[in-house]
Amino acid sequence: MKKQQKSAKSQPMTRYVKLVILLAVVVTAALATLGLSLYKGAVDNSSIALLNQKAVITVSGTVACLPHKDTSGPQTAECLYGVKVGSGYYAINDHTSLAATYGEGSQLTVTGTLVPPATDEKYAIVGTITTASIARE
Repeated sequence: MKKQQKSAKSQPMTRYVKLVILLAVVVTAALATLGLSLYKGAVDNSSIALLNQKAVITVSGTVACLPHKDTSGPQTAECLYGVKVGSGYYAINDHTSLAATYGEGSQLTVTGTLVPPATDEKYAIVGTITTASIARE
C-alpha cells in the first residue's frame, strides 16, 4: 500500500520536472535564435523592442539615404546617410563622413553598438550603430 502512495506522489513531481525542462529548452532556443540574428545583423524592430537595450552587432550593406518614416507629406531634399542591409536601414552615429569618405552605394561592414530607435525617430530605421569600426568590402 505504501509503495502505491509513493508512486502516485512522485508522478506529479515527474510531470513538473519535465515541464521545467521543456520550458528551459524553449527559452534557451529563443535566446539562441535572437543572439544569432543580432550577430548576423538580421535584426528587426520587434527583436530590438524585446531586448530594449544596446547590443554589439556587425552588419554588411550599402551606403544609402535613410528613408523617412512619414512619407505622407512633402519630403525635404536632405539625405542622412546610413547603411542598407537587406530591407532594413541602420543609421550610423558618424553619418556626416559616411558618404564623403566611402561614397553612396559603397559596400561596407560596420561593427558597433546598436541603439534602438527613439519613439519619435524621423527615419524608418532598425536602430543607430555607434561605430567601433567601418571597413570597405
